[in-house]
Parts: sequence; C-alpha cells; structure tokens
Amino acid sequence: MDDPEYKKHRPREALERLIRRRGFWRDDPPLPVIMITGSEDSAIQTARWLAQPFEDHLPFADIPAGSVKDLPDLIDRLAGENGQLGAPVSGSFLPAPRFPLAQFVLWALAQRDDRPEYWDEAQRGQWPPHPHSRAGQKELRNRLKDWRWDQAKGTHRALVTSVDFFARAAPTWVPAGIVTALGADWIAGAAVAVTGTVGQAWLSIRGSIFNRWFRKQRYLTRKPFEKLWNYGLRVAQAPKDEVEQLLVHAMFEDLRQAYRKWPIPWPSWGRGLYCLLVLESGKPGSVNDRFLDVMRTVIDETGKFVPLVILAGVPQADPIEMRSVPEGTVQSFGEVAAKWRQLGDLRVPALGMVLRTSGDLPSTPHKPRLIPARARAWFYWAVVLSLVAAPLSYAGVAAQGCGRELLEEYGQCVGLSDDLDRMNPDQLVRGVLKAINDENDRIPPGVPIATVFYMGPLTKDPKSKSGDQLNGVMGELAGLLTHQRSYNNDINDWDVRVEFANVGQDFRSARYAAEMIEERAKSDRSVAAVIGLAWSKTETQEAIGVLGGAQLPMLSTTNTADRTPMVNGVTSPYFFRMAAPNSAQARAMAWWLEQGLSNGGAGIRPEEVAILEQVDPRERDLYSRDLTDELRKALPGLPESLPFDQRDPLDDRKDLTTEQKAASNKQENLLKQVFVACKTRKAKVLVYTGRTMFLDELDRTVDAECGDSPVQILAGDEVTVTIADRSKWPEQRLNFVSLTNLQQSDPSSSSSYLSAIEDVVEELWGKTTFSASRVHARLAHDALLAVTYALGDLSKQQGPDIVKPSLDVAAGVHYNLRGLRADDSSTEASGDISITGASGRISFDSGVTDHTAAPRMLWLFSAQKQEGVLPRGTCKVTFDGVWCPPDAERPVK
Repeated sequence: MDDPEYKKHRPREALERLIRRRGFWRDDPPLPVIMITGSEDSAIQTARWLAQPFEDHLPFADIPAGSVKDLPDLIDRLAGENGQLGAPVSGSFLPAPRFPLAQFVLWALAQRDDRPEYWDEAQRGQWPPHPHSRAGQKELRNRLKDWRWDQAKGTHRALVTSVDFFARAAPTWVPAGIVTALGADWIAGAAVAVTGTVGQAWLSIRGSIFNRWFRKQRYLTRKPFEKLWNYGLRVAQAPKDEVEQLLVHAMFEDLRQAYRKWPIPWPSWGRGLYCLLVLESGKPGSVNDRFLDVMRTVIDETGKFVPLVILAGVPQADPIEMRSVPEGTVQSFGEVAAKWRQLGDLRVPALGMVLRTSGDLPSTPHKPRLIPARARAWFYWAVVLSLVAAPLSYAGVAAQGCGRELLEEYGQCVGLSDDLDRMNPDQLVRGVLKAINDENDRIPPGVPIATVFYMGPLTKDPKSKSGDQLNGVMGELAGLLTHQRSYNNDINDWDVRVEFANVGQDFRSARYAAEMIEERAKSDRSVAAVIGLAWSKTETQEAIGVLGGAQLPMLSTTNTADRTPMVNGVTSPYFFRMAAPNSAQARAMAWWLEQGLSNGGAGIRPEEVAILEQVDPRERDLYSRDLTDELRKALPGLPESLPFDQRDPLDDRKDLTTEQKAASNKQENLLKQVFVACKTRKAKVLVYTGRTMFLDELDRTVDAECGDSPVQILAGDEVTVTIADRSKWPEQRLNFVSLTNLQQSDPSSSSSYLSAIEDVVEELWGKTTFSASRVHARLAHDALLAVTYALGDLSKQQGPDIVKPSLDVAAGVHYNLRGLRADDSSTEASGDISITGASGRISFDSGVTDHTAAPRMLWLFSAQKQEGVLPRGTCKVTFDGVWCPPDAERPVK
C-alpha cells in the first residue's frame, strides 16, 4: 500500500468514483470541473492520462486547444449530428445520448449566413429576416422540413433512430394496452398499444416532445404558441452572448434528459457512467475557456447540475476564476475529491477543484470496474423485457381462448374450471378461490370425495360495472371455505371438494354453466350438489331446469323469489331454498305496516302505501315483480304499483329488441314515480321492491320530492348488503327486512360458526370497506353444512359400500335433504336430523316439492345516518306460516 507507483495509480480510482453513477434509486449529485494545472504540456497530458482507461466505456470527448473556431463550433464537436458525446459506446448496451435541443439551436445559428440564392438582391440584404417577415417564415419553415428529412434520410441512421425510440415507447404503451384489453376489450387494448407506441416514437423522432423545453427555460424563451421556425428566426438574429448561453444550456439539458429518472421506462435508467470531457485550455480568452465561463454562468443562474465530469488542462492562471475550491496535487486526488463532496450540502457547490501536476506519470495500467455499470443496463433491459414480453405472453395465452370447459361470453370466461388464470376472476374473489383450491389439493388420495359446485358470478363484464354482486359472492365463498376447512379437518367418511361454475355478471351465462355441470355429472358420480344460484332471474330458472333434469340437488343462498324454482309451471323438486321466500317477507312486511313500522303508533292503511316496482326491459329479473305480487296477496287493497325503469348510465342497452326499447321508453323513471307517490297520492310509506344499485338515488329523490311531507321507506332483503356498509346508510329512514341478523351475535345461530366465518373473512380481506356479505356467508355455510349432514346419513345407509363406483352421491344427498327436520318429539322417533347453523336452525320438508328451509327468522331493521342500524323486531317463518309478535300463537295472514 505504501508503494509510490501504487499511490500515483490511485488518482484514476478517484476519477472512477466520480464518473460511476450512484445506486439505482439515489439522486444524481453535482459533478466537478477538475482543473489540472502544470507547466508546458504536463496539464493536458495528465488530464488525458487520467481519462485514458475510460474513453471506450462512456460518452467521451477530447477538444484540443485551437481545434474549434468559436463556441457553436465547439458545441457542434460535442453534441452536433456527428458530435463525440453522441457516438455509440461499445459494451454499454444502451443507445448513446441524443442532443435534439442543441442540434436545433445549431441549425438555427447556421441559418444566419445561409442567404437564399433565389431571393433578389434587396431581399438578401435583409437576411436574416425579421421574425414577423412572411417570406422569412416561409423560408425557415421549408428549411426546417428539409432539415428533418435530411436527418432521417440515411437508411441505416433512420432505422437505428426509429428502433431506439420505438424501444423506448413500447415498455409504457404495450402494458397499458394489455390493461385496457382486460378492462374493456382486445380491440381497444390493441389500439392503445399501437397508437401510444407509434405516437410517442413519432413525436420523439420529430423532436416535438423535447422542443417544448424551449418554452420553460430562461434564455431566449420560446413564446406560447410560437411556431418552431419563427423561434428559429429569433435565435438566428439574437445577440452572441444570449445565443451562447442558450446553446450551452440546451446541450446540458440534453445530457440531463439522457440521465433523468423518467417515470416511464427509459434508457436513462440504465446509464451507469457519467459523461467525460477533456478540454485543453489555451491562452485566456480561448474558445475552450469561453465554454467553461459560459458553463459557470448557466449553472449559477439555473441551479441545475450537468451529468458531465470535465478534465481541463490549464496554465497556472485560472481562466474561469475559480473561487474558494479544494486544491491539491494529482497524487492527492482522492482527498481533494472528498473535500469537494463536503461542499455538496449546497445544491450547487463550488464548480470544481484544482489539481497540480508535475507531469511525472506512471505506466501502471488501470482496469475500470465495469460490472456495476453493465449490471445497471442489464437490469433496465430486464425491466423492459418484462414489461413488453410478459404482457404479450399473457395476451397470447388469453388470445387462445378461455380453455377447456370455459366459454367466452360477454367478455368473460364462463363455465367450469379451477384454473384461475384461464377464468380470470375478479381480484376481490381470486384470493378466496385460491384458498378453496388449496383445500381441494389437501384431500388425501383414496378418500371418498363429494364434489360440490359453487354457482355464481366470479367475473364482471369489462364493458360495464352495473349489477355488481361481488360482495355477495365474496360472502358465499367465505362461508363455503369456512365449512369445507372444518369438515375436511374432522374425521369423516367423506371429504368435500368445492369446484367453481362461473355464470358471469348478472347470471347471464347460468344456463351454459349448468349444462357443463350436467355433462360433468354424467361421468363423475362424486358430484353431490350445487350451491349458490343467489339471484332471482330467468337465467337462474333456466339453470334450475337443466340441473333438475340431471337430478342434481341445488341449494340456493339468497334467492327469494317464489317463482324462481318454477320450471314449466311446476316447482323443481331438486331446488332447496336456504332463505325465507318473498311470500314470507311480504307477510312480515304487511304485519310491520300494521304496526306503523319503526315509528309505531297507528298502523298504515293499504291506500297510504305506494309500491315502487323496478321494471326490467329485458324481462329477466324476477325479484321486484315477484315481491310486488306477494305484497298484493299479503295486503289486499294496495293501490296500483308505480313501475319505474331506472337506467344505469353504463348500460347501453344495445341488446334490447325493438319492442323492449319501445316499452322501456314509455316507462317513467324513479324521480317521476316518487313525485307521484308523495305529491299526488300523498303516500305515507314507499315500499321499494327494486334492486340495491338504485338505493342511493331513491334516498336523494325522496329527500328532494317528499321533504315537506313525512314519509317512510320499506324495502325487502335486497338492500341488506348495501346497508351493511356504514358509509352507505341513507339520510331518509329506511325500514327493511333482513334474512339474517346483521349483528355479530345471533342467539338463534351457532356462535362457533359465526366466529369461524369472521376469522376467514378477516384472513382473506382484512377490514376493508368493500367486504364480504355476512348474509351470503352464513347462508352458503349452512347450505354446505346441510349437504355434509346428508352425506353423513348416506354413510350410515351405505356402510362400507360408500366407495362403490356405482353409488349415485347426488341421489343420496337429495334423498337425505328431504325431511331434514329440526329436533322435536315428533321427529326423534323417525330419526330426522337437527341442524343449527350460522343462520339458525335448518329443516326441510319431506314432501316432493317446495323445499324451503324452516324455521327461518326474518329480522326487521331500520337504518338512517343519524341513528345507524337498529333492530325493530323479528318474525319466524315455519312450515305452518309466518309468526310475528306480539301475537305469536297464530300465523300472520
């Protein structure tokens, strides 16, 4: 370490530490001008000796004294079309810096002495023309076009330039196109990717992206909306000092852009070594010294550093009047550089440092450590490839279609699959689907398996956000996962496997999913049941017809329309309903109206009630029409309902027939019907039988149209999921019926099941605003609980033969679900089973049809922002009727 030759060798290491770029995420520091002073030629020889190991590995330039005639000539040598700093650097794996700003200023200056030959003598005498000269503007505009064409005219050069800028644009716009394709469709995604890439590359090639900088900088600022050729005329006529400052500032800005950490992938991310410039200073006042003088002025006035290290060999006199700067010998370069860095507390420290040299230089070679710089470039290209290749690979896989047992409909992959990448479910449910798949994978080989299909909307139509059922789906899947884990971890004769049947948004592909389950059941005797079918829609009816034809038991969660299981006018014997139907809700609502709702006091007469019935122009939705009809049966004397067709702004209704469009256009909207109810009919209660998506609109409309007359709102179970979100409590008091208790504690339910569901929800989603519906979770949990109880009874009946290939599991489950009764004296003797689940006690009638779970509790709540959600009472639904207090000895008529 004390060897004299080694100590003389260390200055190159000090220079290497300066030109090596900092860590990837650290800010770039100011860089110095290193003034090397000595006698005769020793200064420039030392500067070149220091730079020699790095010349071939970074943007480098060497300007001897007297080799340039003026400052524009020097800048042209550095940053012109053939400038040394813009030359390709072998082994850097990156394009060389480009200088569009400096080259434009050089072009504008070149127009000063280039008088048009075809102008007459008088006109040529006025060259360069005034910026407002029409002839001058036309001439400069044509010259600018020709100059741009000449730049791109060379085939090889144009190809290299185009490839460079296309490579810079693609990592941004190809992923953006893929995201657009996933959110909308592939045509829109391709348009975004192609248009964005080509547009950015074209603007970069033309320089339009970079030329905006002239409007923001301080020297000869380009005016707003000023044409570029007009600006070029002003530059050509400007005083020498201003032009020189603009020229130096433009070159420095080009260098800054080459090293800037752009928010989009850019080669500047990968540059690991700063630029290096060797200047040989001549006598005071030489061009090289003029450059250093202008450089100091520009840096002082703009406060912006330049990613450029300058080695200047100068005579003893300091040509740029270095102020208080660190000084030392070349041998002490490391110590002087350390002192200089200490001045970096200021954004623009002292411009440089002074090193004295005697010209005694060693011959010991220095090998730069280039691996960190190259690794930085490799990392940049790895990011680029991942941003371009990965989305393109994904797009290629997606373009192959949805895969086996999946069909693309309405921009979604519907049908059966446990391949989440193929199905591409919504991110909110992907985690719980993966958790269920993990439970399926844990089933040991050889164990008898009962396969249960979950049937629900796992994806959304990319063109629309309407009809979103995701929080209900989240709840159902959480409930299934909770009981699957519990059951499979216990010692049982069976293990339950849960598979997914995606019906798409709004159950529009329910029939196709049901057909796929039917096909699967023909060859797979382990299929036991289907759980889900939550929405009351004609598509659900069609699916029930298909699954009933395959003799597969179906357990619905929150499907409440009485007419849903009606297939060809007959109730499907394979449909088991976990929730109280609309007919029971209507009777509970009629009783509640007789009690005056949450206000108590005098009852509400039928003529004081107005029903707001949501009309579906496609005639697919059964819920509102069914609940309205059941209310009429439960409360005779109700006035005609007020139908409304409230249009979702994201629903373009292109699939409507001509007749449906005409009928829809005749329907009133919600605002008009609330006005009629409050102002014309003077209703005291508005019974809302519509979907939850228009609940906010109802709240605002009632406030606007019924503010001067007190009115209450009464709704069915559909609004429960929305009300469970505290932020969506309405301003108007809303009375509604819930299928389960919204409170965490429920005396009619098993507390262990409730806490287990909460643990699963917390594990999957935490305490998010958009959380899983507990109503759906409890009912789905109990649906699977009922299936496993039926499996247990099947095991008792079959004994050791449960693994027989001929055993029809679905038939056995269907048989044992019928007659699944609550424990009382009349059922103990017959051996019926009693279940208490997360939603209360569960029983099914032993008859052939109309399998609705009982007893069910209907919870009556009111909600308002000021008071929150408050319980108002309960009604019990049994096989014998609906029983509401205080007269619970006889059912409500």
